[in-house]
Amino acid sequence: MRNKIIILNKSKGTSSNNQLQKIKKILHVKKAGFSGTLDPLAKGVLPIFTNNMTKLIKHLDDDLKIYRLKALLGFKTDTLDICGNVVSYDSINKLNCLNESKIRKAIKTFIGEFEYYPPRFSAKKFKGERYYSLARKKQNFKVRKIKSIIKNIIISNVNNSSFELMVECSKGTYIRSLVESIGLELGVCTTLSELERIRSGPFQIDESVSMYDINNKDNFYYDIHKLFNTISINCKILNDILSSNNYKRIDIRLISESFYNKIISLASGVEKKILNIVLSESGDERLLMTSFFSASGKYNYSHIEIL
Repeated sequence: MRNKIIILNKSKGTSSNNQLQKIKKILHVKKAGFSGTLDPLAKGVLPIFTNNMTKLIKHLDDDLKIYRLKALLGFKTDTLDICGNVVSYDSINKLNCLNESKIRKAIKTFIGEFEYYPPRFSAKKFKGERYYSLARKKQNFKVRKIKSIIKNIIISNVNNSSFELMVECSKGTYIRSLVESIGLELGVCTTLSELERIRSGPFQIDESVSMYDINNKDNFYYDIHKLFNTISINCKILNDILSSNNYKRIDIRLISESFYNKIISLASGVEKKILNIVLSESGDERLLMTSFFSASGKYNYSHIEIL
């Protein structure tokens, strides 16, 4: 079985699910998933997990996202990006009233907590149905405000017709809405024209591979050992773990003192839990071990999942 992680550099113009299905077909895997979907307009980092590696998704700290974007000033679409239909626009005279200083100042006000309305064409739900489904059927529905954290914005280019930014934000942030909100602050229409995710949690663009690489190369998988510390154990300890009645809640101290000491050596004393990859000496068996600690830092038990 191919239990792997792939950091796909998704191309624009296609959905995240479309790319996922192609990878499943190429690799002949039945089960796969991704963390952090990207709109068709967007390109960049899309982490793909196949087979048992999907178990890792819930454990990953992927709150940090970094995007590069370009926005156009002077018009607005129903989807808030250039894929939609134009619904309003500004006069040349109105845009000429803007200057670089005013635009930069407005953009910087969005660093911090950002409360806003997500796009009507988005995957949020209203009474169990996706916003985009309701929007396509031109149905009226209430869009509820959400909050994100904009951790930093780097302005790379600004003029009275466009601006280009690098945005560091919390997961779930709708960049289209951020662009719209900047326009509202300036008193003009804005539309997202380009978007690239260059980081998603621990995964970065320089670690990504293209669909061409997946089709034509062998060495395109992400090294899981970059995510978690690895502990090697002998076959006896491995068998003792897997023969436990319930290896989802094991006291490692009762299995091996040396193994327990290795776990403790990797804990700083402040975590409530730590994750490790456990490898058999042959490398054929691989486990994900989550060890839980009390508030005082005392070891409680470990949870084992087979990868």
